[in-house]
Amino acid sequence: PGDCTSQNQYGYLNGKPCVLVKMNKIVGFLPKSGYLSEDEHAFKSAGCRSNSNTIAVHCYGEYSADADNIQNITYISENSHDNNCGSLETKWFPYE
Repeated sequence: PGDCTSQNQYGYLNGKPCVLVKMNKIVGFLPKSGYLSEDEHAFKSAGCRSNSNTIAVHCYGEYSADADNIQNITYISENSHDNNCGSLETKWFPYE
């Protein structure tokens, strides 16, 4: 969608590269709902919601210099298009 096509060189032409988030196949892995304690504030301040059907994805800078260089991110997930958070559906787990 949008600039994330081969014709647009996946956003690199306009300095806004597309990034694909993929989880490796781990046999028997079942994601847990909730947040990692160190990430909870960042997710909640961005308005991300975690539930039993999705794994929330939110990118932010660990250090202030990182945060200064991260600008607007548009998340395009399987069933949503959001400017705050992305998600991976839990229906794909566990991998067998």
